[in-house]
Amino acid sequence: QSPQQGAAARLANPAVIREETSTPCGRDVGFVKGFVVQPGEKPFACAECGKSFRLKGSLVKHLRKHPKVRPYKCTQCDSSFSKKSKFKKHSRIHEGERPYKCSRCDKSYSFKGDLFNHQRVHTGERPYKCTECGKSYIYKSNLSKHCRVHTGERPYKCTECGKSYIYKTDLTKHCRVHTGNYPYKCTECGKSYIYKSDLTKHCRVHTGNYPYKCDECGKSFIQKGKLTNHSRVHTGERPYTCNDCGKSFTRQDKLTFHYRIHTGERPYKCNDCGRSFIQKEQLVRHSLIHTGERPYKCIDCGKSFSRKRPLLNHQRVHTGERPFQCTECGSSFTLKQSLMRHQQRHGKDRPHLDG
Repeated sequence: QSPQQGAAARLANPAVIREETSTPCGRDVGFVKGFVVQPGEKPFACAECGKSFRLKGSLVKHLRKHPKVRPYKCTQCDSSFSKKSKFKKHSRIHEGERPYKCSRCDKSYSFKGDLFNHQRVHTGERPYKCTECGKSYIYKSNLSKHCRVHTGERPYKCTECGKSYIYKTDLTKHCRVHTGNYPYKCTECGKSYIYKSDLTKHCRVHTGNYPYKCDECGKSFIQKGKLTNHSRVHTGERPYTCNDCGKSFTRQDKLTFHYRIHTGERPYKCNDCGRSFIQKEQLVRHSLIHTGERPYKCIDCGKSFSRKRPLLNHQRVHTGERPFQCTECGSSFTLKQSLMRHQQRHGKDRPHLDG
């Protein structure tokens, strides 16, 4: 193999071996020993498409057109780059270098463009505006994602169930349903969640923080949506109507469950006995029959229950609460069923009038 052929073979590979030397003027030049390019020769060949070039620099630029050719590889992660300048910028992430500092706050950035975008938080500038609804954004990428709301595009699809999403982060979170990965865990009771927001809401159970209060009756709630649903008790609003039978509901999920009565759909199936249910909560409660688990425990006497409702009913034994009162005689009861049985006795005691 001639020196020319050997040099061409080496330079066809994107990871070109470059020998550096300093000239009297201080400029670094690259060369291959014993190889001089003759007029008309094109010794630098592309391994992807076979195209050849006279100058090495021309080959390097051409290689960037091939998406697989990214000669600058990061040793810290799997990232690779077509340009050395981009590789150097990327290296700052691993080195922790953040040379671009905001003059208005303490934040600093690895890239100048990130600092420029951040400064819009202080100036209020939102240059990227949606032509459909007028909503504006700091980042162009956020506008692009928002536009999918109008176009209906949902590019991120779950390979397990086919459900699709507008945002990649939503797909990532959804996939935890299939993998069983619940990364957000409560330090008080050990309960874990797919979404951080759900953990935040759950923690209010332990802290007693119920920030959403009903103006009508004073009842307070952990979540704003629960307050909205509760408010319909006072207003009588039932905005979700069944197209089959006309029955209406205060909540969308209640309508969804109701539809399954008409369709016969029971998507939640027990792996132990094969019984299926309309709601997931029904399956969860049913599963406790097989496991024998009784997660709801009375803090007063230690008695435990498989469901929350029986625990609440039981606690009235300790509190003395008897919320169900007979309108006939004033007797009160801890359970609604007890009141109903009592009222049947009143019916038997009434004299029957003939004719």
